[in-house]
Amino acid sequence: MSGIKDEITEITSKIEIKQKTIDTLKTDLSTLDEELSEEINQLQSQVAILGINVSRYIILLVFIWLAHQIIKIITYKITKSEVARSLVALFSTIFAIVASIVTILIAFIGNLPFLVTSLGVISAAMVLALQEFISSFFAWFVIRIRGPYRKMILFRFKLMLRLIQE
Repeated sequence: MSGIKDEITEITSKIEIKQKTIDTLKTDLSTLDEELSEEINQLQSQVAILGINVSRYIILLVFIWLAHQIIKIITYKITKSEVARSLVALFSTIFAIVASIVTILIAFIGNLPFLVTSLGVISAAMVLALQEFISSFFAWFVIRIRGPYRKMILFRFKLMLRLIQE
């Protein structure tokens, strides 16, 4: 009988040890749950603050590009010279691009890790947004270097196109 009593005492002590371990793990789990909830709340507040701060810069970017379009429209209505229109459009576009880049850098200068991680996305967006402008700029540059087209050149080009199509 004493052997069974010792075995029961041993099993009871093991159960008590395991129960203490379970209680300790429950306490640790509740502590971790509280810490996780606190971290989630901090992250949500930081994202909200970032959204509010970034929204100011987004409004500024919209204003920059709106001013760029207004300048182009006014220039096209006032100026009759095609060269002057092209130059004003070129310089206002360059100014808008530089102002946009500076605005983006200022927006994220306080949060450099976010800027570094999102630099790829920003670069891809800039490439897509400026693709037409860059190709138009280089085409305009080539046309300006060569000089204006003469009627004979255009006639030869149309003739060559007809020959190629036939």
